Amino acid sequence: MTKRRVTLSYFLRIYIFFIITSVELIINVGTGIISFASKRIKSELLMNDKEFSLFDSVNSFGRAFGSLIFMIISNKFDRQYTFIFFITIKGFLLIIFYFSHNSLTLIILRFLIGIVHMPPSIYIPIWIDQYGIKKYKTVQLTIKTFSVPMGKVIGYLFCYYFDEINVKIKNIIIFLYYF
Repeated sequence: MTKRRVTLSYFLRIYIFFIITSVELIINVGTGIISFASKRIKSELLMNDKEFSLFDSVNSFGRAFGSLIFMIISNKFDRQYTFIFFITIKGFLLIIFYFSHNSLTLIILRFLIGIVHMPPSIYIPIWIDQYGIKKYKTVQLTIKTFSVPMGKVIGYLFCYYFDEINVKIKNIIIFLYYF
């Protein structure tokens, strides 16, 4: 059985690229928020320095582990269904994260969220290679890569603004991780 290559219209490819790049940017806003608002997060989530250090770093470990899991699963199952599965699991984990108050539970959930957070980071360059506009593939990959540091900068700016209006940081993190 041969796989059929799907032909997407020019405007649909631009629209999908815009959506996936925006999501990549939003994903990285959370990193900026955690870096900027560490004292406030520790006080809101009732964490000491050691617990916060774990809270901050365990997501990266989850992402590394998630990339290995995604590689194995995506070779056995259709990538699109695998992607949808990971996003659905992430939604459930975020609901649990929102209602959790125990720091150990939050640390474990952040690790699990890191695992299910990886498919977009892996799948986006693959999508650009397969469906991107041939003439602009390098530009598209550059914009995708640029969205990572730009997301962190936006996270810093969010913290500055939300600190002024006293919004709970946990609520912002939940919103951003949903993407």
